[in-house]
Amino acid sequence: TFRGLYPPEDSVTIWRYIDFTKFVDLLNSESLYFTRADRFEDPFEGLYPVRDVIDKEFEEYDEVRKHDYVSCWSIGEHESAALWKIYSDSKNSIAIKSTFRGLRQAIESATEDIYASVVRYRDFETTDIFKIIKENEWEPGGKGSTVFPIIYKRMSFSFENELRLIYIKLPIQEKATLQSPIGHKVPVNVESLCDKIYLSPHCQDWFYDLVNGVLKKYNLGHKEIVKSDLYKGLR
Repeated sequence: TFRGLYPPEDSVTIWRYIDFTKFVDLLNSESLYFTRADRFEDPFEGLYPVRDVIDKEFEEYDEVRKHDYVSCWSIGEHESAALWKIYSDSKNSIAIKSTFRGLRQAIESATEDIYASVVRYRDFETTDIFKIIKENEWEPGGKGSTVFPIIYKRMSFSFENELRLIYIKLPIQEKATLQSPIGHKVPVNVESLCDKIYLSPHCQDWFYDLVNGVLKKYNLGHKEIVKSDLYKGLR
């Protein structure tokens, strides 16, 4: 079931930058991988990035975020040179270009409750944490208090212009580290999910044929493959 928190317009263009093996896994499993919140590089994922609050109730928040699973997308009309560099592990990587409508349709038949929200970037040196809590009190179903730390990030990450899908593994239990897997897969309609497939601006010539062959194997040969021209003309 799809649920919106602060979703973008359906027509908004979104991107997901991944390495080739993860792309093949997406096609083969027909499912989108969600990463547990505490497994991201940013140590503040799913936590209040406010020192005195963290010191006071860190253990409680740390346990809650071990039940939160996230799939990260980037909003933007154009591909991002920075995100190519950060989120693709090799020069033979890909980016899925889609729209929020396509993503929503791809996942709306999931049995899990999946939340979608644009990430809200804040300067936590000047923002009252209790004001943020109040912003989310309206959220239906009473899960806002669990979800909202996942959709707020520090201004240092605003270049990502991120859209997040969120799955909450219920019930939330204490000491969940051993019980909560590090990832969770949600079935998706790959046809709806993928609009175009972009290849890394640094990819080798043979990579196009490889991606094209894989798409044909999974009955997606009609999807357009675009070789990124970010650095076209440079020797």
